[in-house]
Formats: sequence, structure tokens, C-alpha cells
Amino acid sequence: METKRTWLAGTSGKTLLGLAVGFVGIVVAVLALLLSRGSQAVATVNGESISKEELYQEMYARVGKQTLEEMITRRLVAQEGKKQGIAVSDAEVKAEIDRIIKEQFDSEEEFLNALSYYGMTRVMLEENIRTDLTIKKVLGAKAQVTEDEVRAYFDQHREEFDQPEMVHARHILVATEQGAREIRQRLLEGADFAALAREKSTDPGSSQGGGDLGFFARGEMVPEFEEAAFALAVGDISEPVKSQHGYHIIQVLEKRPAQAAEYEKVKEEVRKRVTDDKIQGMVPEWIDSLRAAAKIQYHVPD
Repeated sequence: METKRTWLAGTSGKTLLGLAVGFVGIVVAVLALLLSRGSQAVATVNGESISKEELYQEMYARVGKQTLEEMITRRLVAQEGKKQGIAVSDAEVKAEIDRIIKEQFDSEEEFLNALSYYGMTRVMLEENIRTDLTIKKVLGAKAQVTEDEVRAYFDQHREEFDQPEMVHARHILVATEQGAREIRQRLLEGADFAALAREKSTDPGSSQGGGDLGFFARGEMVPEFEEAAFALAVGDISEPVKSQHGYHIIQVLEKRPAQAAEYEKVKEEVRKRVTDDKIQGMVPEWIDSLRAAAKIQYHVPD
């Protein structure tokens, strides 16, 4: 089921270098370079030809310069990492992608659909993540964080670490109210919820998992679904709940009350956030220093 979760939150959605938005440009630039070889016509308009060279010039003028600069920056980061003996393994990249999928999406299919929406492929995202992780490893040792800084950040952002009220629920989604009522009746008569979800639910993100949506807080689901789920007692089966997706039959499995964060329990999470913020603040000057020390030659037309 579609939620309101933010797609690719954190440094993997908007990287330290802000490179994600440039990946569409990379594809375009590569295509343009291929097209630029030769002067054959790529189209004719009332007998007048448009050449590959003209197409390349137009595409490069629109997105090529920005894309090229992003590619140069990524290459500089990779070279610096290699120079310092820093490597990012495929396993580390995979672990980061797995974290993204687990925290931000209901399924890998939904994740891949989101990549497609942003004009990216998994390979492009992997390259982006590898760059981010290289930066963190290179600058991490320089980003010293004191206990006082960690405590001060926690005091200023305490509410961000509080645990909100949460519900663990599962559901079965169907197209009609009558269909939902029939499913509810079968459940009340003892049918297995998970088996029925796999058989009947039209939600591609949860049906094969028995309709299980895991824990969620307020603001993550569509309003009608959320209101019904938080109102149910543990174990209860809802009446049909209509939303933009269809009709839901919901069962609440667990509830967690809201809890105020305790510093000692979240200290390492806070430290990581403070460190990441400090690294991000260091990146522009560090990149400038890499560029200043590098020999960069351009072989493309202005």
C-alpha cells in the first residue's frame, strides 16, 4: 500500500554531493557523446536535416556542463579515496541499499519503481552511494565530535528522538465493499488472515507477506487507514475501510505507546547524526581543495 514515507531519506536520497539529480544528465551526456560521432542526420524536417552534431550541441548546452562537473567530482573523490587506501566494498553498498529499502519502502518492487520515477537505475544509485561512503570514510577521521556537542544536539532536537505512538497492523485490500465484507466474515469465522491476504489482497507491497505492514506512526499511511488502525484494539478486525486504494480489512497486532527519548539509549544515534552533519559541512571546502590540486583538462566544445 502506498504510504507517505519519504523516498530515499538521508544521505542516500540527497547525497553529500547532491549528485542524484545529475544521473539523468549522465545518461543524456553519454548518449550525446555517442551521437556526436559523425555528421549523419538524426531527423529531417521538410527535407532539412538535423545532424548528430547539432543534437549533441543542444543536449550538452542544456545538461552537459553540470553533468560533466558532477562526473569530475565523483572521479576526484574516488581518486582521493584510493590515494588514502580507502575502499568501499560491494557489501557495504548493498547494506546501505538494503537499509533504504527496509526503512523507506514496503517492498523491493516499490523501491525499484521509485528509482524509475527519478530516472535512475540501481547501478546509478550504487555509484552514488559508493561516492558518499568514500567521503564519509575520508572525512570521518577529521570530523571529531565531543560529548558536549552530542548532548547539546540531543537537547535541541529531543523531540526528533522521541518514539511516537505506533501500531503494528496487517490488512487485506480489495476493490469493492462487498468483497471486503465477505473477507471480514470469513475471518470472523476463523479463516487464516495471512493466507487470505496472499490469496485476495490487491496490495502488491504486502500481500505476499500476509498483509503485514509492520509498525508505523501517525502520518505514514493514508488518513482513512491510519484513523481506523489507531482506533482498533489489538486483535480486532475492522469493518471495511474505504481509501483511495480500495477497501481495507485491518487487524492490529501490536501497539506501542509514545515514549520520551532517554539520552543514554539514543546517544550513539545522536553522535552519528552530529558526525554526518559535520562531515557534510566539510565537503564543499574539501572538494574545492581537490579541484585546486587536480589537473583537469576539458575536451568538449563550449
